[in-house]
Amino acid sequence: MILNDVIIGDVWLCSGQSNMYMWLNSCLGAQDDIAAADLPLIREVAIKQMSCASPLDDVGLVRSWTPASPKTAPGFTAVGFYFARKVYEETGIPIGLINASWGSTPIETWLAPEGVAAVPELSLADAVVRKLATAGQAKDSAAEWRSLYVRVFSELYTGYHPNNDPAGMFAVHAAFHAMIRPLVPWLFGETRKKSYGLPDAG
Repeated sequence: MILNDVIIGDVWLCSGQSNMYMWLNSCLGAQDDIAAADLPLIREVAIKQMSCASPLDDVGLVRSWTPASPKTAPGFTAVGFYFARKVYEETGIPIGLINASWGSTPIETWLAPEGVAAVPELSLADAVVRKLATAGQAKDSAAEWRSLYVRVFSELYTGYHPNNDPAGMFAVHAAFHAMIRPLVPWLFGETRKKSYGLPDAG
């Protein structure tokens, strides 16, 4: 097997909501930066926006590792691009950006189950997860999961209405399960993952 165009450097996870999701071409005054973005040692991989009631083994990709150029940079995360450019200019270290962001999502969809369970103030979110886990074992189809999710949220969240959440992305842990947890082996590797006591991706 021959692999071409392989670089070694630092990899940063760019995750979160609207501020991280905003593309470079949406920034005021970014046209000059885009025109000068001939930066082949800054690269971005774009993770598909997905949500899931249980952990996935792998992520979906919108775009594989893509070098920054005037043609590609407009679609980079703006925060990630400016961060990567500054670090690269100051250190000369190649920078890889994993763009796993999703605008307009609530914070609870990004929370790890282990983190929620450790914070008493998040007992409501934990209650949602436990109810879904218990009742969802017999739910096989996406439609069944969606119906269960709407029912549980309607019971536990005052003012919740399913029409305000057509994609199901409000579900606690849903984006974490689909877009973050599967990246653990990428970011830490199997050996380091075990040494830090991190959970399996699946």
